[in-house]
Amino acid sequence: MNSSPTFTPDLMQSESEESKTDTDASQVFHPSFSSSDGDIVLAAKGGNLFFRLHSFVLKTTSSWFRTMLSLPQGQSALEVIYMDEEEGTHPPYTLDLLLRMVSGLPLLPVADYDVVDKILFAAEKYDMPGPVSTMRLLVMTPPFLDQPFRLYTVACRYGWEAEARFASTQTLEHCLHDPEVRPLLQRLSTDALLNLYALHHSRKEA
Repeated sequence: MNSSPTFTPDLMQSESEESKTDTDASQVFHPSFSSSDGDIVLAAKGGNLFFRLHSFVLKTTSSWFRTMLSLPQGQSALEVIYMDEEEGTHPPYTLDLLLRMVSGLPLLPVADYDVVDKILFAAEKYDMPGPVSTMRLLVMTPPFLDQPFRLYTVACRYGWEAEARFASTQTLEHCLHDPEVRPLLQRLSTDALLNLYALHHSRKEA
């Protein structure tokens, strides 16, 4: 897994920077993130669904937010902070899933590896180890175990050695030269790809 990202203010934009004048009356808050005593409001880039929560949650679960919120703020506490994540066209949204995980709220179903990748990317960017651990457990359950190449890819990317070893053995049921496997192999780093080819070659020689 890559080291924690360097704090870069341009990853998020305040409401004032966007020249927005929305008030609570015109904002649609997520029902699970609408606490009237929340002191920070987040929204996805280009999104119209708002998340109001306590900054303490973000400070204690994300060193990135802890650093950002410790800097002098030239804005009122409840101005909207627009995150870099796209809202997408269908729920559940990445920001929704991520905030549920760090807030201790019931989790929504994660449908596939594309959603897993988005959550892990955001969690790594904002240095949130909790969601990363949750995803690590999730990918070792059905139906994610049915896709060993995707499991191997994500495990290698984040340095999950036990999961990578397990996934690599599951790929032995497939031929690495099959056309449908090629796009999956292209996701791998050079080292991960060479290790996989070495495993398949050694099993053929045995």
